[in-house]
Order: sequence, then structure tokens, then C-alpha cells
Amino acid sequence: MPPVHHIALCNVFGGLIYGYTGVGVNNPLGTLWGCQYSIAADADTTWLALLVSSINFGACTSCILSNHLIRALGTKWSLVVANCCCCLTIGLMMTPPYAVQVLLHIAVGFGVGLISCASPTYVSETAPVHLRGTLGSLFQVDVALGILLSSIVGYLVLGSQRDLLPDAYCHSATEHEIWWRGVWLQLPAVLLSIAMMGLSFRLEKHSQSSDYQPLVVEPVPLQRPRSQSIDPIPNTSAELTDQAKRAGRGLTHDSFFAPPTPARHFPWLNPPVGFGSYSGFSQTFSQALLDEAELSHVPLKSALKPLTIGVLLALLLQFSGINAVIFYSGSFFEAAGVSAKALGAIFVMGWNFLSTLLALVLVDRLGRRWLLLPSLYLLFIALMAMALVNTYVTHPPTKAGACFVLLACVLTGFEVGPGSLFWIVAAEVFPPNLIVKGFVICNSVGWIACILVTLCFPALHLLLGNNVFYIFGVPGLAMTLFLTLVLPETKGLSKAQITSLLANTGWVTFWAARDDSLTY
Repeated sequence: MPPVHHIALCNVFGGLIYGYTGVGVNNPLGTLWGCQYSIAADADTTWLALLVSSINFGACTSCILSNHLIRALGTKWSLVVANCCCCLTIGLMMTPPYAVQVLLHIAVGFGVGLISCASPTYVSETAPVHLRGTLGSLFQVDVALGILLSSIVGYLVLGSQRDLLPDAYCHSATEHEIWWRGVWLQLPAVLLSIAMMGLSFRLEKHSQSSDYQPLVVEPVPLQRPRSQSIDPIPNTSAELTDQAKRAGRGLTHDSFFAPPTPARHFPWLNPPVGFGSYSGFSQTFSQALLDEAELSHVPLKSALKPLTIGVLLALLLQFSGINAVIFYSGSFFEAAGVSAKALGAIFVMGWNFLSTLLALVLVDRLGRRWLLLPSLYLLFIALMAMALVNTYVTHPPTKAGACFVLLACVLTGFEVGPGSLFWIVAAEVFPPNLIVKGFVICNSVGWIACILVTLCFPALHLLLGNNVFYIFGVPGLAMTLFLTLVLPETKGLSKAQITSLLANTGWVTFWAARDDSLTY
């Protein structure tokens, strides 16, 4: 097992790159690109929207391909390739022609998307069971931190004219000043990619669960002293392999995965007379090996329920209305009489980051189910209440105060719920041989949904006005009700236990009790 700090840093840097390079820095850069490509004053902002959203197209493409890339290259070299793509941000500093800028953005997005698949799955497969939730939630914590850092850097770099409209901003600075501001905004993205690339070379070689490595060990005599301590029952593939080596069992690929005939393939199931307690351990340990062998070849049809859970979480991540809420937060400041919108955005992103810390603390204490479901209900109830307030409350101070309270509820519900738990639950519900493939599908659905929301939200906002919140709230509540019925609690369970739990409890787990007697 890799060192815990290496596992943690993988998600820390991955989340920072996702948050800063993939999401946050595009907002202040959009203002500068409008000046550089003379599209700030256009009534039709399609070209600017295409440039900003091109990173999402690259991320979606890499997500779809990442299963094959991770299997072919391994986690280490996949992350190296991803960070090399992110380092192409250097090219963006040179203010290339518009078409080249779009292509470079797609390449950077390719790296961000690959990181968003490789980092969470690596952590899910290598993290200790009791820390899997905490280490997994680090990804979203640092996504929020990256967005907050981009807001702070943007506030400092854009200067005193930061709150002007794009057209007025372009006339307040020279072309040379705008170029340098773009360089300073993108420099942290390059430094983060270089730092993560250095970390990637330090990651231990990690083979995916679906790629079985034959275990060939020179056999040794079965006899062992009575006084020798017995190892605890293993929970992971690495522990099984390690204990098998120390026990000196000469297992090969054929003998391990052949149909279980204990007398021929596991002769040590019948230990010599007089071993007493060792006999019980031998039977339990051999059953664990057989269970792990079965889990390595779990049929695809058993992944239907995990896939449904993961896809719903990916859709909730994008259709939660979080983008609409952040878009409207500027109008909340206007209603409150606050002119410094950029500074207000920093406070909003600061609360967003603090909310992720709550998930970091509670995920391995309360569990996934009992943290996710209440957060989702809070999120969507607050979202629809915000639509009602915007429609029926006309007194500006009252409207602004109510909207700020509801904004805090929406951000907390999102970050404590689907924002943080998607990266954990969507990776750990799949059987060991399907973790990468299953998570890649779910994450790809999330990126496709992100593109749809990015492209459709402006038109929906013009068409529906404040009622656009209902477009997110009603479907979100429906999906939350479905997850209430089917989502099991996976806190503290090994991969084998989670697979057994999902396979044996059926679809509806609302009243199904957790069976703590399952031991693998």
C-alpha cells in the first residue's frame, strides 16, 4: 500500500488543478479574452462562451478515453500525461490566434478530465478502509480551494477596474497590461501541474484491480510453531497477497482462479491433526481467498445498481443548480447595495470552501448515506425557496437577506452532499474489477451534463427568468427520492463487503439493515 500522504497529495493536487485550471480561472480570463479577441462589446457572446467552454469538451473526451489510458499506462503515467497537457497553459499565455487558443484549451481540458478520473480511482483503490471517505473527500475540498484561489488571484490581478463591465474594462487598460494580467492568472495553473507531475513519479506502481498479477511463490513446509501469531483476516487484495506470501502458499494464476476444489487447489484446508485454532483460521482465510477470486471476475450485470447510483450522483453534481445560484449571486449583492461584486464573489467561494471541510470531518463519522441524503434535501428545498423569494419578495433588503441565507444553504448542501461524496461513492460502489471502468462512465456523464448546462443555461435564463431554478430543483428532488430508496451505507466496509451488500440486498435498501456479520 502506498504511503497515506502520497494518496492524500494525489487528491490534493488533482483537486487544485481541477478547481483552478478547469473551473475557477476561466471567469477572470474571460474578461481578458474579450479584450484580446475584441469580442467584449459584441451583443452575441457565442465566441467567448465557446472559448470558455472548450475546456469542458476536452475534459469530456479524456474522460471517455481514460479507462483505456489508465489500463494501458497505469495511474502514474496517466497522471504524467495529464499534467503535461495541463502545462500547455504556457501556450495560452502567448495570446495565440483564436482557433489555436481553442485547441490549446481543449488539450488542457483533456488533462483536467484525465486527472478527474485517475486521482479519485487511485485513492479509492489504495486508501485504507477507515480513511477512504476522508481521503476521497479531499478531492472536492481542493476543488473548492482551487476555485477560491482563482477568485483571490483574479481579484488581485484584474486591478481596481475589476468590477467594470467587459467593454469598459478593455478601455481602462493597455494591450500590454492585459497580456501580463493573463500571464499572472495562468502561472499558478502551470506551477500546480509541474508539482503534481513530480508527485506522479513518486507514486508506487499500482496495477488496476481488473488486471490480475499471477502470484508464484516457492512452496515451503506447512508446519508452523504453535506459538506463532496468526495474522488478522485480510480485507484487500494487497493484504491477501501479502499474507499468502508469508504463509508460503504456491499459488499460480491457473490454480487460484480455477473452480474451487479445496482438496486439490488448497490442500492446506485440511491441516495436520493437532493444530486446533489454526484449523479455524485456515478455513476462514481460504474462504477469503475464494471470495476475492470470485470478486475479481464479477459479471457486468452486477454493476447495474452501482452504475445507476454513480450516474445519478454525476447528474446531481451538474443539475444541482449550483451554477445558476453562483450566476445569480451578483444580483443578490446588487439588491443589498454592494458594488464590489468581485470581493463578494470571494466571500461566496470562501463559504463554499468551508462547507467542504464539514464533509471532510463527517464523512467517516456519519457515513455516506446519512451525510448525502439530508444534504440533497437541504439543497433542493433551498433552491426552490430561492425561486419563490426572487419571484414574490419585492423589498430589496429583505430579498437580499433571504437570498443570502438560502445561498449559504445551497452551497452547504451541495458541498457536503454530491460535491464531495460523488468522488467517494461513485468509485467505491463498483466491484474491484470494474472500479475504473464504472467511475469513468459516471464521470463522463457528469462532464457531458456540464457541457449541456453551460450551453443551455443562458437560453433558459432568458426564457424563464427566476423560474429557471425549478428546472434544477424538481428533477433533483426526484433523483434524491430514488437514491433514498437504493443507496446503501458503505462506511467502513471493504470492497468485498460493498459488492456483497449491493448484490444481496436488491434494489430497495431503505429498510434493509446492514449486515455487520459479513466478513471477507
